[in-house]
Formats: sequence, structure tokens, C-alpha cells
Amino acid sequence: MVRLNQAIIIASSQHRRQSLAALLRSMPEFNEIYEMESLEQICLDLPENPNLIVFDCWPGENISQETITLVKDSFQNARLLALIRQNNDLMPKLDVDLILTEGFTANFFYDSVRQLITSHP
Repeated sequence: MVRLNQAIIIASSQHRRQSLAALLRSMPEFNEIYEMESLEQICLDLPENPNLIVFDCWPGENISQETITLVKDSFQNARLLALIRQNNDLMPKLDVDLILTEGFTANFFYDSVRQLITSHP
């Protein structure tokens, strides 16, 4: 039986949030995708803990290591993926499972997400 997964996407830009959600919805591994404009919208009473949390760390986003730590503590079984621009000063400071820099292909995104969710029980 295929394990169904849940994901949360955190991005202030509606276009970017919807694009990331569309990528995840095209993957049969996911049955629920939650889109959040900001970290303040995260509902800690989700029916089940998500397997994946995607942070859009583009300029203008209010994502810091402190906020990532808060989410990490709240959803201990989730894998964390950060999307950043090239030469972003945050990159070496983020404590996440995977960082993808701009310019990745859809197939690379799919493969990376699959690796994340299958490498974690």
C-alpha cells in the first residue's frame, strides 16, 4: 500500500505558494497539501503531522532559523525543505533537511522530495 503524505508550504507570495503546491499535488505520494502565507497561520492541530514542510526563503520572506526551530519543535516527524536564491546569506545558517537553490528542475524537485519522505519513517 502506498503511504500518503501531508505537506505544508509556507510562502507569502500566492503565485509561488500555488506553484509549489501544484508541484506537490502532481506527486501521487501526497494526499493533502496545506498552503500558508506565513508561519503565523500554521495550525498546530492538524489532523496528522505533516511529513514535509517547505519554506520559501526568497527575499522578503520572514523566515529565520528561530522560526524554523519553532516549526521543527512543533512537527518533529516532518522533513524540512528550504528554497532559497543563489548566494543567499541564510543558506549556511538554516538547520533544515535539504536546501534547494533557485534554478532547480521539476524532476530534481520531485526526486529530492521523494528522497526526503522515504528516508524518514
